[in-house]
Amino acid sequence: MTNTTRIVQFLTKYQTQIRNLKKQGFKILGYARKSGGAEDHETRIKLLNRMCRRLKERSLVDHVFVSYNSQANDPLAERDMGQKDELLTQLSAEGNTQDMLAYITNTENICLVALDYAGLSTNCNDLYGFLTQHPNLEKVMIDTMPTESVIHVYERNQLLNRPEMLKKIERRKRPHQRSK
Repeated sequence: MTNTTRIVQFLTKYQTQIRNLKKQGFKILGYARKSGGAEDHETRIKLLNRMCRRLKERSLVDHVFVSYNSQANDPLAERDMGQKDELLTQLSAEGNTQDMLAYITNTENICLVALDYAGLSTNCNDLYGFLTQHPNLEKVMIDTMPTESVIHVYERNQLLNRPEMLKKIERRKRPHQRSK
């Protein structure tokens, strides 16, 4: 079996899993985050839109939220505070991190999908607090398909009851090259 065949089969199984979650009443949210960097505004928008497109195409997300400029270890609750401007109109997203937090608070049965661990957070203590504060967030999926050919699926209770699982965030090898 070729590597391409394995990837196609894996993607098909993954998307079937997402469709089954939707049938069970889950809302699938995608989250894309971009660290500060030297690229210009146009390039940053292009990269974020590419991440949004991947979340929609590969993970079949219902809604995408983005953080235009935050570090992977920044507390989730503090990202994009006071930032509600025209840049969201340039993105294929429905809002920023604060909008996502409001959505999670007001909607049951949430599955959050992020591209790589750093796409969500590298701060396991903050992620633990985030899960504790948001009981509607029932599943977290970390898409490492381009680098590891795996989608990591975590149940909320699994992460809260076995915090050592969150340590995987800190043990990840090196930052992976993001979209260009």
